[in-house]
Parts: sequence; structure tokens; C-alpha cells
Amino acid sequence: MDSHFLLRRIHSLTGVVPVGLFLVYHLYLQLYLHSGAEIYNNEVNSFYDSPLATWALVIVVYIPLLFHSLLGVLLVFENKVQPSYTYFSHLLYWLQRISGIGVLLFIIAHVWNAKLGPWIAGTWGTHFEHLSSGFSDPETGMLTKTVYLLGVLGAVFHFANGVGR
Repeated sequence: MDSHFLLRRIHSLTGVVPVGLFLVYHLYLQLYLHSGAEIYNNEVNSFYDSPLATWALVIVVYIPLLFHSLLGVLLVFENKVQPSYTYFSHLLYWLQRISGIGVLLFIIAHVWNAKLGPWIAGTWGTHFEHLSSGFSDPETGMLTKTVYLLGVLGAVFHFANGVGR
């Protein structure tokens, strides 16, 4: 069996199963934003209260995400024109690659903004307050909202288009 074929199948699998399911779970968790600070923080922190949460994230999400991202970046640079594709299929093909790079940059910024930054600042656990202050900041709030909107839409498109292929 061709190793390139196998790597692409593992790439697809890691994008759907661990990373895609985590995306759906993460989007579901954001629905609690409408319930207020206390409920949202309790829901988010309830996952992290488990001693195995960090290991679960590393093994089930971060390692597959790292593999999917690195191989995805390599695949962007070895693209070839697909003669059997229609115009719309070519458009989706390129949007998949562009959204993948954009989502990778968004994930790096999001992990910094939502996990590492609060942890370094000593405000870990106050997720609602951190998000609302970032979105309402008069200087950077509009940029933050725009980046999050494009990042979430890009992630959902990338996942849905990847599943649909």
C-alpha cells in the first residue's frame, strides 16, 4: 500500500474523529454563554476539574490536531490541478486549503487568548469574564470579534467541507 495514500487517510480520519468531534463539543459548550457568567464558567471548568483532562486533551485533541495541521500544511504546498474537477470543485479544493491555514492561525491565537494568556495572568477559570472583556475592549474589541467570527466560520467550513469530500 502506498504510504502517501495511508497518510492522507490518517489525515482525514484525524480531522473528522478527534478534532471534528472536539469542534462540535466546543461549539456546543459556547451555547452556555447565553446562560451567564456563573453557569458558563461552571460548565467549562467542570471539564478541566478532572485530573485526566489535560492528558485527554493532549492525547485525544492536541496530538491529532498537530498531525492534521502539519500534514495539511505540507499538502497545501504539493497541490496539483485536478483535471477531473469542475469549477466549483476546484473552488472548494482551494477554499479547503486556505481555510485550513486560516484556522490553524486562529487556533494558535485562540489557545493563546483563551488558555495560555489567562493561565499566565492568573485569571484561569474566569472564562466568561475574559471573553467578554476581550470582545468589549474599545481598542481591540472589533478586531477580536472579527477574528473570532472568521475563525469559527472557517473551522466549521473546513470541517463540513472535509466531511463532505
